Amino acid sequence: MEKERRQFRRLQKPVSARHRRGSQDPVEATLAQDVCTGGMRLTSNVPMQEGTELTTEVFIPGTPQPFYAFSKVIWCRESQGKNHGHKYEIGIQFVRVVSKARISGF
Repeated sequence: MEKERRQFRRLQKPVSARHRRGSQDPVEATLAQDVCTGGMRLTSNVPMQEGTELTTEVFIPGTPQPFYAFSKVIWCRESQGKNHGHKYEIGIQFVRVVSKARISGF
């Protein structure tokens, strides 16, 4: 049996999220899975290079407001199953969680 390598507990259910590359790129609505304090897995229609910087917004059920984070892409792969029409899965690491006032364009 393979040993669990994850450092943080994960939120078990998919949640709504949005992300954007750069300040001029459009915001993409998506689903986030495996959300934890260190990062999460997103679905996307656009492949992303490792190291790509993102701004993310995540809606956690039961919390009054979403949280925002500056993030970076750790890995990207083609989806193997149904991902609500998205072609790629993207692992991201939270670099810094910030307030809404620090984020423009969402």
